[in-house]
Amino acid sequence: MEKIKILLIEDNPYDLALIEEMLAEREDTRFSVKQVGRLAQGIKVLAAEQFHVVLLDLGLPDSQGLATLARIQEKNADTPVILLTGLDDEGMGLEAVEKGAQDYLIKGQFNASLLTRSIRYSIQRKRAEETIRKAKELSEAINQINELVDLSLDFQVIMERILEKAGHAIKADSAVIYQLENERWKIISSWGLPGIVIGEIYDPEEMVFSRFQLDGQQSILVTEQTNRRFINDYHIRSLIEAPLTSGDSIIGAFSLHYHNPGSWFSDSQYDFAHKVAKTLSMTLKNYLLYEERQKSEERYRYLFQNANDPIFIIDRELKFINVNRRAMDLFGYGLDEFVAMNMVDLVPEEQIPRIQGELKKMESMEALDKLSTNIRTKWGYSLNVEISSSPFVERNNVMGSIHIVRDVTESKKMEDEIRYQATHDILTGLANRMLFMDHLALSISQGHRYNEIQAVMFLDLDRFKSINDSLGHAAGDKLLQLISGRLKECVRETDTVARIGGDEYNILITQMAHPEDATAIANKILSSMNKPFAIDGHQLHVTISIGISLYPTDGEDAETLLKNADIALYHAKEQGRNNYQFYNPALNTRTLERVKMENRLRQALERHELVVLYQPQVAMDTGQVTGAEALVYWLHPELGLLSPGHFIPMAEEIGFITDIDEWVLETACAQNKAWQDEGYRSFNVTVNMSSKQFRRPDLVDQVRRVLNATGLPPRFLELEITEGTAMKDIEYTIPSLNTLTGMEVGFAIDDFGTGYSSLSCLKKLPIRKLKIDKSFIFGVNTDPNDKAIVATIIAMAHNLKLEVIAEGVEDADQLEFLHQNHCDQMQGFLYSRPIPAEDFRRLIM
Repeated sequence: MEKIKILLIEDNPYDLALIEEMLAEREDTRFSVKQVGRLAQGIKVLAAEQFHVVLLDLGLPDSQGLATLARIQEKNADTPVILLTGLDDEGMGLEAVEKGAQDYLIKGQFNASLLTRSIRYSIQRKRAEETIRKAKELSEAINQINELVDLSLDFQVIMERILEKAGHAIKADSAVIYQLENERWKIISSWGLPGIVIGEIYDPEEMVFSRFQLDGQQSILVTEQTNRRFINDYHIRSLIEAPLTSGDSIIGAFSLHYHNPGSWFSDSQYDFAHKVAKTLSMTLKNYLLYEERQKSEERYRYLFQNANDPIFIIDRELKFINVNRRAMDLFGYGLDEFVAMNMVDLVPEEQIPRIQGELKKMESMEALDKLSTNIRTKWGYSLNVEISSSPFVERNNVMGSIHIVRDVTESKKMEDEIRYQATHDILTGLANRMLFMDHLALSISQGHRYNEIQAVMFLDLDRFKSINDSLGHAAGDKLLQLISGRLKECVRETDTVARIGGDEYNILITQMAHPEDATAIANKILSSMNKPFAIDGHQLHVTISIGISLYPTDGEDAETLLKNADIALYHAKEQGRNNYQFYNPALNTRTLERVKMENRLRQALERHELVVLYQPQVAMDTGQVTGAEALVYWLHPELGLLSPGHFIPMAEEIGFITDIDEWVLETACAQNKAWQDEGYRSFNVTVNMSSKQFRRPDLVDQVRRVLNATGLPPRFLELEITEGTAMKDIEYTIPSLNTLTGMEVGFAIDDFGTGYSSLSCLKKLPIRKLKIDKSFIFGVNTDPNDKAIVATIIAMAHNLKLEVIAEGVEDADQLEFLHQNHCDQMQGFLYSRPIPAEDFRRLIM
C-alpha cells in the first residue's frame, strides 16, 4: 500500500487533530504526517527530509499571508504545496494557486475525502509540471546544442561544449565521445574526466549500446555487459551509451555518466541522450568527411606536386592555371612563366590547329585519345611527349582540362632505334630484307597505278669468301661497309639498296621510263668496283655479279621478281662473273637443274654415291709410294663419276661440306688400317679438311673419336689444310694444331704459294709438310717466274726443316726440275691418277 509523507505546518492543535483524524479514516492509503508550528521549522525540516506534499497554514506566528508561500517555494520548489486558509481568505487562496500552490482548502469546509483527493491531485499535478519543465529544459538544451554545431568553431571545441551542455542539462557527472577507428574505439573528447582519458583505446566487445537493466525508477544500471574497464577506472555508477551513426554504419559512441551512488538516469534523460547522439552523429560524420576531404586534397596536392610526370591544368582558353614541380623542372619555366603563357605557345606551329581541335572536345566532355606532340623547353630544344587529357569540372561545368604529360623522348629514341635495327642491316646501315620487301611491295603498287617499270637487282660479290678467309672477318666486314657505300652512290634517293645477308645485296630501282635505265645503273655499279679498296694495308680488287628482273614483264609480285633476279645472278656467274644479266625464261631450266643437283648432293651420302679414291704420293729419290691422298668423288647415277671440283664448292655453299669431310676422314682411316692389318707396308693417308671442318670447336674430339673407332695409329694420319685456312686467325689455329700434333697426327699445308702467309707466321705452325700448288708446277717448263717460285719454296721449306711435296706432276720435264731442286715427294698423273682402294692395293704390294 502506498505511503504518502506529509509535512503539516500549522500552529493550531485543533486543526492538527482534525487533519490527522481525516487522514486516518482512509483505508486505501497510508499517510505519514509530520507537524511543525513555525515556518522556519518547516523550511529546516524540508531541507533535511523529502515529503510528497506540504500542507501550509498562511497564518503562522512567524509568517502571514502569501509571503509564507513565497518563502517555502524559495527554499523547496520541487514539493507541491496545499494552502490552508480561513473563510475570509478565499481570495488569497486563489491568488496563491496562481503563484504556484497546487490547491487551497478552507478550514471547516473540507472533509477527509476532499482532503485526500486534494493531496493526490496536487502530487500528480506537481509531477506532471516537473516532467513538462524538465522536458522543456532538455528541449532547450537540444536547441542550444544544435546551435553549437552551426558555429564556425574547431571540431574539438564543438565536441567539448556539446558534452558540457548535455551534462549540465541532465545533471550528469561526466561524458565522453568515442570514434570507431580501425575497428577499435578511441575516446576523442571528454567532459568531467581527467584529460588523460583522451586517446584511450577499447576493443569492440567492450562497447554495448542498450538499456541494460531498469529498476523501479526506470534508471539505467551498470551491468557486466558494458565497458567494465572504463567504469572501474573512472568509478562510474550509472551510464547511458548511445551509438553515433552514418547511415547504417556506426562511426562512434556518446556516453553520459553518474559517479554517485543512488543517481539514476530517467527515461527522458535516455531519450535526451539519443537526441544528442543524433546531433553528434551528424557532427562527427561531417568532421570525418571534412577530414577525408582534407586528406584527399593533401593527397591530391602531394600527388600533383610529386608526380613523376608533368601535369598541366589549363582553362578553356588554353591558358595555364597551374603546373606541378615536375613540369617546371622538365621544361625549365617557372610557375609565373607558365601562367603567363598559352598551351599553344609551347608546341610546333604546324601542330597548333590539331591541339586546339582536340582540346576543344573537352567542352562536350568527349574522351580524348593520347596526344603525341613536341613541347619546347625554355632552353630551346624540344621534347617528344604523350599527353593524356581529361576535363576539369567544377559544379558540373567544364572549367578547362587536366593533362598528364609523359616525356617519351628517350623511349621514342629507343623505339626508333629498335625500328631501325628491325629494318636495317646493322653492319652497313642499309635496308634489310624486311624493309626491302616493304619498299618493293609499295613500288609494285605504284608501278601498277602509274604504269611504271621497276627493276629488281640481285648482287653477289665474286670470291668474297677467299678474302674473308685470308684476311679475317674484321677485314671482310670493313670491305662490306665500303662496298655498301659505293652501291648507295650509284642509285638515287628514291631507290633502295639492301644487304640481305653475307655478301648478297638487293637493289630496287623505281619509276623507270625504259628498261635501259637498269642497264645504265648496272654498268655504273660494275665501274664503281674498278677502284681497289684499301683495307689494313692491302689493296683489294673486288668484282660483282648482278642479276636483273623487271616489273611487270618478269613478275608482278615481290617473290617472283626476287626469284627471277636470283636466277639471272646465277647466269651472270656462269658467264664468268663481273657482269650483269637480265632474266629470261630460258634461264629457269638451268636454275632448276642446279637446284636438283643440290638436292641430289644432300642425299649422296645416304645413297652411298660418294666414293674415296686414293692418289699415291711418291718419294723423289726412290720412287717408292710413301703415302696416299684420299680424294672424294661423286658417282652420280646420271652424270657418272664427278671430280671434287664439280661438287665440293656447291657442298660448301649449301653447308654440306662438314658431313662429307667427316665421312671421308672415317673412310680413309678405316681403309689405311685395313691395309696395315692385311700386312702391307705402313704409310700416311692424307685427308683434306675444309675450313668449316677445321674451325669446328670439337675438331680434336672428332679426330680422336675416328682414330679410336678405326684403330689407326695417329702417326699414320695426315690432315691437309689450305694456306688460307692455316693463316686465318692464326692464334686460333695453333691450339688445335698443337693438340693434334701432340697426338702424332701430321699436318700439311695445301696449295702453298697462293695465300698470304709470312715466314714469321709459318714458323709458328707445328706442320711437317708443304704442298706446292699445281699452278706453279704447270709453269716450270715455260715460265721462269714459276721456276723461281718453286725453287724458292723448296729451299725455304728445307731451311725450316719441312718436307716438300709437289702436286700436279704430269710430265718428265717437271719431274726432272723437281729432282734437280731436291723436292722430297711428288704426286700427279705422271705416276697415277686417283684410284680405288682395290687398285691402290696392287701399287703397294
